[in-house]
Amino acid sequence: MSDYDQYGSFEEFDFAMKYPEKYKVLQEQGISVKDYKEHYQDFVEYATGKRFVKSGSKWIEKTIHM
Repeated sequence: MSDYDQYGSFEEFDFAMKYPEKYKVLQEQGISVKDYKEHYQDFVEYATGKRFVKSGSKWIEKTIHM
């Protein structure tokens, strides 16, 4: 059994390995990594007016018109 088996997705596994303290807090509060990332992206979009979206195999900046 590998470490990856206890996580729901590779994205969750990757987040847990990079940010173990954040991951532990999210688990304790019952918040999924996917929900956390969506809220974080919304906050960054609100603060900067820009959002990064995946296009093919790379991320591109998308400007939001206000």
